[in-house]
Amino acid sequence: VTNAAYHRVVPSSSFPANEAKLPVVGLSWIEAKAYCAAIGGRLPTEAEWEYAARGGTAGPYYGVPSKIGWYAANSGDARHEVAALQPNAYGLYDVLGNASEWVLDRYYNKYDIAAPAIGNVEQPLVSNATALTRGGFWESAAADLRVSHRNEAEKDQPAPMAGVRCVAERK
Repeated sequence: VTNAAYHRVVPSSSFPANEAKLPVVGLSWIEAKAYCAAIGGRLPTEAEWEYAARGGTAGPYYGVPSKIGWYAANSGDARHEVAALQPNAYGLYDVLGNASEWVLDRYYNKYDIAAPAIGNVEQPLVSNATALTRGGFWESAAADLRVSHRNEAEKDQPAPMAGVRCVAERK
C-alpha cells in the first residue's frame, strides 16, 4: 500500500508530495488491520503471506535479492517507489523488501497449549502475545530478506519499517 493509497482512506495521514508512490510505513498492527477492513479486506495470515511471497518457489528468495527487493545492499538506506523491481511469479512486487508487512497472526513468547488453532480468525490475546511483520525492509540484511524471516513487534506501537498488504476474499 502506497502513501497515496493509504491517505485516500485515512485522510488524516500525511506525507511529502514526492513520497506518494512510496510504501506507507510507521503503522501499528491495529492501524494496518483497520486500513484493510476499511477497504473491504483483511490482513493476511502468516501462511497466506508466505504462500503469496514465495510465488510458487521453494527457495529462500523468489529471485535474485537485488532484483526483487530493496534492502541494505541496494536501497541507499531509503524506501523506493513500489513496483520498481521485478515481481514474483504471482505478480506481487516488493514482497521481500522496501517495507515489511503486518500479518494477522500473533507471536507468542511461550507456547500456550490452551490457545485455539482457528485458521484466519484472530486469536484471543494473552499476556505474552505480540504481533508480526513479514518480509524485509530497506535496511534489512540479505538474510532477513528471505521469505521465512519473521519480525516480532508490539501490536499497538507504530513500527517505523512496517507497512501493509491486504487480502481480498474472492466471491
